[in-house]
Amino acid sequence: MTISLTTVAMNARLAGLRDLIDAGSGTAAILLLSGARPATGATYAGSILVRIDLPNPCGSVADGALTLTVGDWGNVLASGDIAWARIVSRDGIVIADLGVGLSGSGADIEINSLTVFAGGLIAITAAILRE
Repeated sequence: MTISLTTVAMNARLAGLRDLIDAGSGTAAILLLSGARPATGATYAGSILVRIDLPNPCGSVADGALTLTVGDWGNVLASGDIAWARIVSRDGIVIADLGVGLSGSGADIEINSLTVFAGGLIAITAAILRE
């Protein structure tokens, strides 16, 4: 049977996820990566094209969604096509692998361009994890 959670329960789970991202002493981040997306948490063959550091706390929970707090622009580290994203905690532990799409696509992470060039800037226009 399928479990149907109330918004209160979803918010509690997402608050736990937020706290897990914020655990540790380093800096949590969203990594935007090239290449094929591996099994969740597995080693990947692509490159980290962009790293966007997250503040502590990394976001807010409301209405069954964790909205991550991201700055206006991120620096592009390497050129390529962004295929997926990974969130790492302040201790560098892999927390989640996510879909990426253009602004308005409804993807977990929405960005202004999927093709990036080293030295450029990229905007994350939305970063929302939903139950």
